[in-house]
Amino acid sequence: EYARWILALTSAELLLQMGGLGIATYLTKVLYRYHDERGPRYFGMGATIVMAATILGAVGMAIASAWLSRMVIGPEARRDLFAWLALYAGLAQLANLTILYLSTLVRYRAYFWFVTLRWVGNVTFLLTALLGYGQGFYSWVWAWVGTETLLLPLSLYHLRAVGWGWYRPRMLSFARRFSLPAFAMNLVGWGQERIGRYLLSF
Repeated sequence: EYARWILALTSAELLLQMGGLGIATYLTKVLYRYHDERGPRYFGMGATIVMAATILGAVGMAIASAWLSRMVIGPEARRDLFAWLALYAGLAQLANLTILYLSTLVRYRAYFWFVTLRWVGNVTFLLTALLGYGQGFYSWVWAWVGTETLLLPLSLYHLRAVGWGWYRPRMLSFARRFSLPAFAMNLVGWGQERIGRYLLSF
């Protein structure tokens, strides 16, 4: 079951990495550089790209859920397992953007409570599913999905000033110039870290 957890976790993390497109570098840079109303707008442009890419990947994962569950985990896995993981990835990406937003703006009190609530929620859901309902491997999945769903209203509240969908060609070029190299490095670094556990799990 630990091996199954590693395979599921790695698959969900891959979607988060691919959906992020390395734009975290850009998002951090613009919030540090612009201390007026432009900062949240520029952050929103990058965040919109990240969420669009993540949701697109999540939809593809959900559609292929039955095949992925059988190929990655095994024939005994739930057919909708990767659909749940896709839902988790979409919600987790939004929470990750919230954490980045709060930390970059040095709003450490809000950052502390958000991260603490994420941890407490994860542990609570995990223990409830594992000990209360005997879910075994799937306890991790329900804990991930439950925690990120719990954080969704809080994420939307903290990101209320972000200019979602805002667009400016010069800033898009700026984002591409700074993000694509970071995307390649992050993906290679993540692969080096995870590939051993992934192969061992198989």
